[in-house]
Amino acid sequence: MRPRCPPLVPGTVNAWTILAGAALGALLVMIAESISTRGSVRLYAYGLALAALAYVAFAIGGGATAWVPTEIGGGLFYLAAAVAGLRGYPLSLAVGWGAHVGWDLALHGGTETEFVPLWYVSLCVGFDLVVAGAILAKNWPPARLVGRSDQ
Repeated sequence: MRPRCPPLVPGTVNAWTILAGAALGALLVMIAESISTRGSVRLYAYGLALAALAYVAFAIGGGATAWVPTEIGGGLFYLAAAVAGLRGYPLSLAVGWGAHVGWDLALHGGTETEFVPLWYVSLCVGFDLVVAGAILAKNWPPARLVGRSDQ
């Protein structure tokens, strides 16, 4: 049985841990925005890949071998979003981080995946939303759609 924080709704994610994740996400954004554009894109892309790989590690470490292919499949999706971001499509990073919230909640927000600590899911929700929002705010409207050349 995984350790639980007091939940927002019994058996689900915790509001305080979501806020802590949002604060950590804001810290990452502050760091990313203090370095070069290229460096920030790398930081967001590598972070997205690591966030996805954490679930693979949880599945392996928790002995949930039946979940490993699902987690690897998700990891490949987020890796593709990260690579697209590195190749000049920064909105793919926003989509990846935003989609990761869905992954967190849909697959790991309840009791079905005991191998993932619920605090981690809650932390990720806040973190992912802040990071996705910051990337979206910085890159909207897309340069390729409006002819912006400041990217």
